[in-house]
Amino acid sequence: METSKQNTPRKEKFLDAGLIIDDRFQIIEPIRKTSGCIVYRATDLSEKIDKALLMIPPVIQSDFEAMGILKETARNLKWLNHIYIARFYDLHTRGVYNYFEMEFVPGKSIKRKKYENPDKKFTENMVRWIALQVLEGLLHAHSKDLLHKNIKPQKIIFTGSGQVRLIDFGVSGAIRNAMALVRDTTSRSAILFMPPEQLRGKKLTYASDIYSLGATLYYLLESKPPFNHGDIHYQILNELPEPIESVSRELNDIILRCLAKDMNQRYQSCNEMMDEIHNILYAQERKLPETKPPVVQKEQVTQTGPVVQEENEEKPEPARFNEDEYFGEGGSFIKMITEKIKINKSILIWLSAFFIVVISVITYRILFSSDGGKQSYGSAGSSQEEQTNIRMMAALNSAADKLYAKGQFIMPKGNNALEMYLEVLEIDPEDKHATEHIESMKSNLYSDIKDYLADWMLVEAEELLQNCMIYFEDDKRFEKLDEEFEALMKRADSLPLQIEILNGAGKSGIAGTLSKQLKNSGYKIVNTDNYRVNGRVNWQVRKTLLIGSLPKTNRIEKLEKILNLNYKRDKLTHKQYKSANIIVILGNDYKTIPVFKK
Repeated sequence: METSKQNTPRKEKFLDAGLIIDDRFQIIEPIRKTSGCIVYRATDLSEKIDKALLMIPPVIQSDFEAMGILKETARNLKWLNHIYIARFYDLHTRGVYNYFEMEFVPGKSIKRKKYENPDKKFTENMVRWIALQVLEGLLHAHSKDLLHKNIKPQKIIFTGSGQVRLIDFGVSGAIRNAMALVRDTTSRSAILFMPPEQLRGKKLTYASDIYSLGATLYYLLESKPPFNHGDIHYQILNELPEPIESVSRELNDIILRCLAKDMNQRYQSCNEMMDEIHNILYAQERKLPETKPPVVQKEQVTQTGPVVQEENEEKPEPARFNEDEYFGEGGSFIKMITEKIKINKSILIWLSAFFIVVISVITYRILFSSDGGKQSYGSAGSSQEEQTNIRMMAALNSAADKLYAKGQFIMPKGNNALEMYLEVLEIDPEDKHATEHIESMKSNLYSDIKDYLADWMLVEAEELLQNCMIYFEDDKRFEKLDEEFEALMKRADSLPLQIEILNGAGKSGIAGTLSKQLKNSGYKIVNTDNYRVNGRVNWQVRKTLLIGSLPKTNRIEKLEKILNLNYKRDKLTHKQYKSANIIVILGNDYKTIPVFKK
């Protein structure tokens, strides 16, 4: 992560160093900015380690749909865990500040490292080394149907262990989508590494991440993005990038394939691209047996993170990779064996034959021994029935994971993740995958209900709580939430009415006019705005609506008379302001409201 003040946004009001948030995180310093949000380095006082906190701006916090995007993203990212990807921990929305809690990765971005090189470029060897690590991380994420959606040089960090790490995985894209619902955030710099389908607003795929990685590698080798002058938007959609001079034809072909306009012409998986890069390396090793890995100077850790100094390969006696650092103790021996295998195909054939014999013997003993023992999940069973159970559990877990990623935890009934995980546990009560996901699901549902109650969304809270009480009747947390909900309902008369007025008719000034009348009648107006659907203004509402999450009280009955409308208790899916619990959506019949008749 960037720790230099050079890359820190300047025209921002930063949080003070030493500020403690939620009695847990102590702010140290701002470290970077992503999609308009400031990221801070902070000490986790409970775990005694530094973390990165991405602060969510108020304009997103006050929009129900925008926050829904972030909550869904947070649920999916919690299960992402890979050595080349910075960890995502949680989304915090209950205190004064709303923020993402993420792993703090010390080091410098490859963008910063490029500028520190004398020629402002990276060598081919170094670029291949970076690409392979990023591809391994992407391969893991893609296997879980997760996309980064914002790969660029600033998102790849050199760490102190000789590796690179992808940061802000999935977070920047979610913030950008959430921000698009409340304002236009498109800028020239934001699109430099975007694939054409992202500019068109089309659905992104694994090939979209591969395009962004290709654009990043192009930048490292050419010292500029594929398109960086003139109408960049048009060029990304219609023009082909120029091949990179002084770069091998093989690597040029790989990068230009990544940058194909048609997604189907790009690599369709990270494995496919990794194989191409490995083929280049193997071909070079056969031609030049003395070729060494990319050359870097041993890292020096400073206050701003480890420095990985790339050397010019023509300089005498360059420093080399520390193999023990990359491969662990005995790493030189392991690497020697792997290199021999790459060069000598006969060794590979003999090793393959040896492993086939070993596997055959083990399989024979398992199948024909009387006490083969219970097989681990995913291995061969000792009977046809066990084999069937294993395949069934794998299919159920896979289907449940997809519903889990969509947020279909316990609803709708008959097609939700929980029911499928429970089917897995009927086959094997000790299945770790299903058990862990059910526990995580409980925590997410508990947090959702708490958020609904805090936002006065009592209809949503009631529906979700009732289902949780049925599915998790032994979980005392939901019993306590039920008591909290009942207490709120009993004092509904004393709960504040916080009204939001949305203009769905397109007539200028009507939301403001109604706001003045209701304020004069003693009601609190928390927001007036145009009515939006999926971030776009909608002025085609036919009938004016009065919707709320609170039970009908005397104050609401008076409001009905003032507006000449019938109150409907319903889910607050239309609200755009966080604290609103009553919504007036002005439709084309707004003149039925007495104030407009005058």
